[in-house]
Amino acid sequence: MIPTTQDILQRLLRYRKVAERSAVAATDGAANTSYEVFSVGGTDQYHTVLTAKAAIALADTTAKQQPNCTVAVWSPLRGLIYRARYETPEALVDALLDYIWNSSQLSGQYKSVAANQTDLMENGTYDGQVAFKAFWPVADAAVDQYTQQYGTAQQKQFPHDIRQMMAEKMVRLFEQDYREQPDRFEQPTEPSAQQTIQIDPTDSDGKTIVINIG
Repeated sequence: MIPTTQDILQRLLRYRKVAERSAVAATDGAANTSYEVFSVGGTDQYHTVLTAKAAIALADTTAKQQPNCTVAVWSPLRGLIYRARYETPEALVDALLDYIWNSSQLSGQYKSVAANQTDLMENGTYDGQVAFKAFWPVADAAVDQYTQQYGTAQQKQFPHDIRQMMAEKMVRLFEQDYREQPDRFEQPTEPSAQQTIQIDPTDSDGKTIVINIG
């Protein structure tokens, strides 16, 4: 999960408290005049740097060394001025899959494809490559909806390779679900027909009883 500005501020305050207890940090005296560079998640790191340019360069370098970790730059005058984060492909895929599961529209699209693939499994005509192509539009739809919600700048995070990995993982998840619970995605059966039976009035009050035969 990408941390919010509030998360970053809370982490910064924690780093400052630790720095205040450190003799080295206390004698440094730069905390109030320098740019602060620190990690949120991953290995804890905290530095003070004299210039914004140097702070941003350090943030980029640190983020590359700690994939899936946010590294922030805090200015004593302007607050949060920069954040760097480098996601591994696997983390991007997992994040977007979580986005699918939390969207009724996208998860419904996934379940619809899974139901069709379940029918193919039952008929003995299932093909993994066909399933891969069937799940790909779900990946595309997830990227489109995500970028609409969070901005088109996010589009570059999900190139062709990431979408391919998503479709491949959805196939693996479907196949695993089918092995563990074969009827999970089965389509509901049609309601059974009704049959009307007239009771002999000598045996009852002559009322008509409707019985579902199924």
